[in-house]
Amino acid sequence: MKKSTFLLLISLLPTCLSAQDWASIKSNAVPVVADASSFESPQALPLATLGWEDGLHLSADGLTLYCTYVPLDFLSFALNGSLPNDFSADYDRGAPDFGMDLSTNPIGANEWLHSDVLISERASLSDPFESWTLSNMTRNFYSEGAPTPAVDLSGQVEYMLFTSNDSEGNNQDIWIMETSDSNPTGIGTALPSPINSTYNEDNPHLIRLSDQELILFFDSDNRPGGEGDIDIWYSQSTDNGSSWSDPSNLSSINSAEREHQPFLHQQGSTWHLYYAAYHSDGKLAIFRSIKNGEGWDSWATPELVISSGTAAGIGEPTLSRQGDLSFVVVTEDPNANSSFDHYDSDPWMAKSKTVLNSPITETHSIQLYPNPAQQSINLIATDSDFPVTISSVLGQKVMTVREPKNSLSLAHLPTGIYLLQTQTGETLRLIKD
Repeated sequence: MKKSTFLLLISLLPTCLSAQDWASIKSNAVPVVADASSFESPQALPLATLGWEDGLHLSADGLTLYCTYVPLDFLSFALNGSLPNDFSADYDRGAPDFGMDLSTNPIGANEWLHSDVLISERASLSDPFESWTLSNMTRNFYSEGAPTPAVDLSGQVEYMLFTSNDSEGNNQDIWIMETSDSNPTGIGTALPSPINSTYNEDNPHLIRLSDQELILFFDSDNRPGGEGDIDIWYSQSTDNGSSWSDPSNLSSINSAEREHQPFLHQQGSTWHLYYAAYHSDGKLAIFRSIKNGEGWDSWATPELVISSGTAAGIGEPTLSRQGDLSFVVVTEDPNANSSFDHYDSDPWMAKSKTVLNSPITETHSIQLYPNPAQQSINLIATDSDFPVTISSVLGQKVMTVREPKNSLSLAHLPTGIYLLQTQTGETLRLIKD
């Protein structure tokens, strides 16, 4: 679409501002919660800018928010086939660059567009995320994105995963840093084969199941053996990440369309897979499926969680332990005033109506301590709570305690996360160190 003379003149100014009324456009975007029993009405977060905030990730404790950032309308940039060494004249709409290095490059160009990771932190769950800052993972020239902290069995950060096109073929690979910092400094290393390949690997989510077991979900738009446009894949490690199984296609979820941006969330003894896919309205929406069998490719029929509603599309779901759901909302200029300033992507959140996976408190009829535990754990329970069963996170029963006891020996159990369920149906998370 050709720009008007007025827009052309604006694009030639040294500093361009958006010609669209994005405040008004965004105010008309209303995603629709399908699962109203689980989530409140979603809200736009106040730290949104005129840049492209994508690859959103909410930390497990709900206190840190990450995004992949490009300081322009990146969707239009990609659709137009524009080049990274020639972008500011057409695409500058006044979005902040947060100090990104948009000039250093190996070909001597005056500018170079790439993505970096932004971070926002808050002191408590009741506080808002107010502003972005450039993370310590920033680099020049290469594009980093999909920031994903992974936590250990006690809930502390032990890895930071992200994606980068720092590869021989300029394809997207998954990178990792071993760190306890939610905003680590450094570059990290690319995950080895067979995870990374000459194809694209994107949107990783890593879960620790035990001291040696890890499960990694990711997506790819061109890995051989896929079902459709973009597919979800998974790989397992049984030696603490030293080696990985050949990635398997998640055939119980994937279709000929697009399933991507996977996020695993455990609620009690149940695993949920959240992901983005096309809804019947033709827009991307957020779906959820429940793990219903052995192995990691056994998932029930997906259910709609949030649809785009009047927005152009939504995606990138992640959840905190409390069950709050963060995601991105893409808005579109309905008047198509410019092919360089047509879309925007912003962070949103739908708060959980029920606090999930909370620490043990006195309101529980049964209490466990210490937790995490090593050799044994103490129980405060009533006779009606028994029998008590302890299962692995995969649902395998490992212990049944039929008679009331004040202490349980865990010496025979491998290190890992377990679920203790009482006769009355209460489920608590137990960590064996």
